[in-house]
Amino acid sequence: MTEIPTEGDQMGNRHRIMRVLRNRRVRRLQLAFLGSTLGDWAYATAIAVWAYEDGGAKAVGAYQAARFLTMTVAGPLGSVVADRMSRRAFMIISDLLRAGLITAAGLIVVTGGQSMAVYTLSILAAIVGAPFRAAEAGLLTELVDSPSELTTANALSSNIESVLIFVGPALAGVIIGVSGVEEVFWLNAGTYVWSTAMLLGVRVKRGETDRASADVEDEATRARFWAELSSGFGLIGRDRDLRSVGLLAGASGFAWGSMSVFLVLLAFDVLDSGPKGVGYLNSLLGAATVAGSLLILGRLSSSRLGQDLVLGVVFGWGLPLLAMAAFPTSVTAIVAIVVIGLCEPVGSLGIDTIPQRLTPPAMISRVYSAIDTCVVGPMAVGAFLAPTLVDWFGLRSAMAITGAIPLLVGLSRLPRMRNLDRRLTTPTEPQLLGDDAAAQAESTRGSTDDASPRDS
Repeated sequence: MTEIPTEGDQMGNRHRIMRVLRNRRVRRLQLAFLGSTLGDWAYATAIAVWAYEDGGAKAVGAYQAARFLTMTVAGPLGSVVADRMSRRAFMIISDLLRAGLITAAGLIVVTGGQSMAVYTLSILAAIVGAPFRAAEAGLLTELVDSPSELTTANALSSNIESVLIFVGPALAGVIIGVSGVEEVFWLNAGTYVWSTAMLLGVRVKRGETDRASADVEDEATRARFWAELSSGFGLIGRDRDLRSVGLLAGASGFAWGSMSVFLVLLAFDVLDSGPKGVGYLNSLLGAATVAGSLLILGRLSSSRLGQDLVLGVVFGWGLPLLAMAAFPTSVTAIVAIVVIGLCEPVGSLGIDTIPQRLTPPAMISRVYSAIDTCVVGPMAVGAFLAPTLVDWFGLRSAMAITGAIPLLVGLSRLPRMRNLDRRLTTPTEPQLLGDDAAAQAESTRGSTDDASPRDS
């Protein structure tokens, strides 16, 4: 990558954002991500509606369970492939395959074909798309010129995703109400075509695509696919900073999965508003998340990735759940959900950016996917256990137990995250991302040495 002048900490947030947006390659990558993510969230709503009409709540639950389980496996598998080839090409192939699969599913719906074929094609599309975000995270590090730009670009991605989490389902609801479920299928396929068109315009320098794995893995390891598959998890296990990020991500994922159940119970039992209340609470959560993303953009220059991650876990999940358990009123529930939405992007920025800053470039997609698995796995566990906890202990106690987990994990990781922030400050000398990441990992992190000074 090309060396650039030093960036001072006093650079204004607007200057940071505009600098990233002026980077044509990053801009096209963000637009590709926007299109793909919009389609994903709209389609998630449409397929759930279609599944409910096809087989009721059991069909929805079975499909979602199969989707999350396959994505948990496919994400790490696909990330190995993404790290072995051009990540741009990997993302384009993913988009084109998903466009074809979703188009085929839409044709089956229109013609009244077999329901199982629609479920199968939809799950295949989820499998193909599972490593897309990990590949995008890896490609992003090849397109920016400094740690500051990387943090800003991730903040923009987080902002886009937060908005689309709210806009995608809303758009799907409008289309379904006006035209029908199949129209959302066509929209989703179209967004993948859009994403492909944007990615075709991203030019990656030859030197940036030649990621020599020899810097971080020996020849024997590279030759074994399963060893490479586990290498992302292995690096997280050896690196105490990445391990802390994984624990914090897992705690938030567990709370998130449990909250998907608690929201329904809060709507019926606390707000006494029935199904409409579920939609109201989800919309409130989405709107608060958008506001939280804007908050992130307003404080990039003072962002403390590690401590903000702890803040997002403790204040975004632990304390709100404990507050609802202690004071189960409508006001408490609404305030707690707003706080969760505001804090979620604060923590997500650290989950997205810290692995990119700490991981050698040839392994970024695998480590990112492993961190993502640390979120999705506990999320499924939380959603599965929440009804049992409610049956055994009641809603208030179930929320208290769930809230205690992110609170305790967050507080236990705070000293390490403070230490990490001191070492993740923007370098005072010109420093390249990617080209010297392996050296930086060795000299500043001492990841695999348990006796490292960083453990003090």
